[in-house]
Amino acid sequence: SGAGTTGAAGAVTITAGALDGPGIVLANPAVGGNGNVTVSFTNANPIPPNGDLQITFPDGFDISAVAANGATSASDILGILTVATPITDQVLTINLQFGLSAGTIVADLTVANVTNPGVTGLTAGFPMETQTAADVKIDAGTASGVNITAQPLLNTSVSLPDLTVGATGNLTVAFRTTNAVPAGGE
Repeated sequence: SGAGTTGAAGAVTITAGALDGPGIVLANPAVGGNGNVTVSFTNANPIPPNGDLQITFPDGFDISAVAANGATSASDILGILTVATPITDQVLTINLQFGLSAGTIVADLTVANVTNPGVTGLTAGFPMETQTAADVKIDAGTASGVNITAQPLLNTSVSLPDLTVGATGNLTVAFRTTNAVPAGGE
């Protein structure tokens, strides 16, 4: 058999591997706060040179001010990291000049100039994926949401017009909010 035999090969489906332990940590978790975001993950499969890491930020985050040189790694990722700009649809794409070997533990990828949502509470998750230079998905995972915390009231004061025992009157309470109070807010 074999000589002169032809035939069709069966279809092969390749699925993306899993990013292990994807994580997001905000340096400033306050509502409306701006600062660095630390990204962590371990890739199952190698990322070739000029491959990408894509992170989708939940609604409410403002990532439009992240600069092309706004992603850095102290030691886990070698080479130049370049953020694709302009940023659209809450998706941050970071090009990895030298790629990554399979099983690389990344714990120090920092993205600068991210602004948090204007409301407190737990955000939605952060879908992440690694890609080839041709944008073919390699590994994927979702980092858990982060807790956005309240900011303090500023310039608080309480005053009474008459401090005499038994006096009645109006109490004056004053404060300034760090962020705007939404219509109908309390």
